[in-house]
Amino acid sequence: MQLAEDLMIDLAWEVKESAAHLASASDRISQTEDLVEASLRRHAENLSNAVRSDPLGNASRWLNEDQMGTFLPR
Repeated sequence: MQLAEDLMIDLAWEVKESAAHLASASDRISQTEDLVEASLRRHAENLSNAVRSDPLGNASRWLNEDQMGTFLPR
């Protein structure tokens, strides 16, 4: 049950960030290149500083281990 909750939290974060990306793109239509670049740099910094859930850890590792039958989520 914890995995499902963690996945929902991660999905909510993804949806929120996707909305922020869409808002940023629509705002940039009327901005100059310098303003757009500064805004994108601020957004990238915010993303790199974000604390977010990672319920599966490294997804590739999780999938590979699951295929071998050595890892089952709780």
